[in-house]
Amino acid sequence: MSLTYDAEDACCWLLFYDLEVDKPAAGAEHLTDPDDVDGAQAWAAEVLAERHRIEVTGWADGQLLPGRPAYLAVHAGDPTAAAAGTGPVGEWRLVHDPVDDAWLLLADDKPHADHDALPAASVDEACQWATTVLADAGVVCHGWTTRADGNAALEYVADLTGEC
Repeated sequence: MSLTYDAEDACCWLLFYDLEVDKPAAGAEHLTDPDDVDGAQAWAAEVLAERHRIEVTGWADGQLLPGRPAYLAVHAGDPTAAAAGTGPVGEWRLVHDPVDDAWLLLADDKPHADHDALPAASVDEACQWATTVLADAGVVCHGWTTRADGNAALEYVADLTGEC
């Protein structure tokens, strides 16, 4: 679940579910100030609690789409909850999921972000997207190295040291 401010069309805070980035699940027309992050997060948490009985336990920085920052809802049982505040990530990996046809950015095997607008063959673009996501999270990525994972599929590992 992503919370983002739409300065172009709606001029208010919007809540998106999962990969449904074309159509917001809810809009806060009464929240028109892009700096009212606390108010927007309180509104989104209320919407999620009322509609889906999801208790938001925090918010993590992320992206709705490349170049469009968002706040990602963290909730109990969320697989991203552990990556949202447990300290430094040991390894960032980029893999293509053929089932969902999406690129996944993993923080120590936990989902951090995904991108479903790039085909599997667009490795360079996927690496650029992942590097941007990491930069927005304050992580400097010097490039990506290729290796085979346990399923003989390719994965790309972020070079955080500049030594690869």
